[in-house]
Amino acid sequence: SLVKEIDYDGGRGKLRIHLRTTTEKHEFDLPLDRLKKKLPNDVDNKFKNEPLIRKQLLLAHQMREMLSDGRAKSLDQMAKWLNLSKTRLEQISNLLYLSPKIQEEIVCGDPTPLAKLSEYNLRPLTQELDWTKQTALWQAALE
Repeated sequence: SLVKEIDYDGGRGKLRIHLRTTTEKHEFDLPLDRLKKKLPNDVDNKFKNEPLIRKQLLLAHQMREMLSDGRAKSLDQMAKWLNLSKTRLEQISNLLYLSPKIQEEIVCGDPTPLAKLSEYNLRPLTQELDWTKQTALWQAALE
C-alpha cells in the first residue's frame, strides 16, 4: 500500500521505487547479471525442463492476477516488460479459457505428453466454449 510503482532499467541496472505518499523516487543499483550468478543453478535447470505449455499457462494466470490487483495497468504494459507483443500475450492469456480440468492436467500432469504441445496447438480448444467438446479435443491433442 506504500508503493505506487516500481521501474527497472536493465540497461543501467537501476531499480526505482515511487511511493504513493510523496513525489520522491528512490533509486537503487540492481545489476541483474550479478544477482543471476547467486541463483542456484538447479532451480534454473528445473524451470527450463518444464513443458512450454505449462509455463505459458502459469504466465497467463500471473498476468490475470497482476491486472486484477493493479500491479499492471494493461497487457500493453506487460508486453513491454516481457519484450513480447500484445497479440502474443493475448494468445497466451486465452489459455485461461480452457476448462479447469484441462488446466489442472497442464499444471499438475505428466510433463512428457505436454512436451509436444504448444499454445498454437491449443487455440481451437480455447475457442470451444463447451467443456465436453474441449475435453474431446484435448484427448485428441494428447494422442
